Amino acid sequence: MTAPTINDTDTTAIEGDTATLAIVPDNELPPSFKVAFLAESMLPALAHAKAVLPRRSALPIVNTLRITTGLGQLRIEATDLDVWLRQYVGAKIEVEGSVCVNAAEFTTAIPKGSTAYVEVRGRTMFIDAGGTHSEIPLAFDAADYPKHPEIKAEASFDIDAWELAEALTYATPCMAPDDSRPVLAGTLFEAADDVVTLTAADGFRLANRTLQTVRHYGPAATAIVGGSGLKVATKMLTKLAKPGRNRKLGNVYIRLSHEWASIHIGEFDSLAIRVVQGTFPTYTQLIPDPANDLTKWRVNSAELGVAVKEASAVAKFGSDIVRLNSVGPKLHVSAKATNDQGKEVSFSRTVTLLESAADVHIAFSYHYLSEALAVAGENVTIGLTLPSAPARFDACDGKGTTVVMPMFVQW
Repeated sequence: MTAPTINDTDTTAIEGDTATLAIVPDNELPPSFKVAFLAESMLPALAHAKAVLPRRSALPIVNTLRITTGLGQLRIEATDLDVWLRQYVGAKIEVEGSVCVNAAEFTTAIPKGSTAYVEVRGRTMFIDAGGTHSEIPLAFDAADYPKHPEIKAEASFDIDAWELAEALTYATPCMAPDDSRPVLAGTLFEAADDVVTLTAADGFRLANRTLQTVRHYGPAATAIVGGSGLKVATKMLTKLAKPGRNRKLGNVYIRLSHEWASIHIGEFDSLAIRVVQGTFPTYTQLIPDPANDLTKWRVNSAELGVAVKEASAVAKFGSDIVRLNSVGPKLHVSAKATNDQGKEVSFSRTVTLLESAADVHIAFSYHYLSEALAVAGENVTIGLTLPSAPARFDACDGKGTTVVMPMFVQW
């Protein structure tokens, strides 16, 4: 007898009988996942999740989101293996399940203002939302998604959510933009008693900010928390915790261990961020002592910020340099350069100092100067010694200091 085979018509003769193999399309299979949710709840979570995903990865599954049902909610998970984000979105659950889906394709399929109806059948996700129908092929099993790290906290503390948002906004811009020096690509957290200090530096600037804890559990602890995760945390807190919004977060719960820091936002959302291994510079030696100040300028931050922004239009042609020169109660803000057409261009504007002592001049990169003024509060006190020495920008609330290296120019 000849062995049975399957021909092009999916029909084969087996001992005189005819057998047909039926291939069932995914859309005719029973759903393994079926939910409905509002786009206004899902899209902010997706924006935060996409900020975590890596641009490139040797592990393709981390380019997806894992979405899991439970207790009337959807848990949205994203990771690049150094940062893990978990968020929860309210939903109507008809069929419980878990699925990995491409983040960009999933986001595109959910129009703003819509209600999305999502089913998974076989290896395909079907989405009906806002009058559109989308089908997304699923390449990975949810069971293969990397496991969330277990964090054994050495110390933990509660902090007011908005105060933490302000502190992160103050410190994180001074982190190094790349990991060529890993310890500078994060922010140093120091927790002791009822105070947490955040410090970041990139070799040209340093920011130091203190804030009070609501509660502190365990011994004193320090950790350099990875910068990419802190940027996501800053965006989430700034958006969710700002006073006056309907959603009041209250306190944020932070846990520190030797390998991980976790930030718990609200009732459910959390970030786990890998701790950078290494020794942070002895930053206290880098902050100029106020006792050595030759002079102090106290000035309205917004007024000086506007002058610096206007000067930047010229400074961008001349190594980004903005010059500051005080004469009595007046602070002259200027810039000069040669533009793209080879013409000499200049800018000058005067702002009034609220307080000043000896006359002095100094120059800064307008980028660093603008960022220092943006976080200083209503009025900033600038402590100066020499034109070649670092300047100290003290926040008006007394809780923060930014140190900025000057630029060397011919006066």
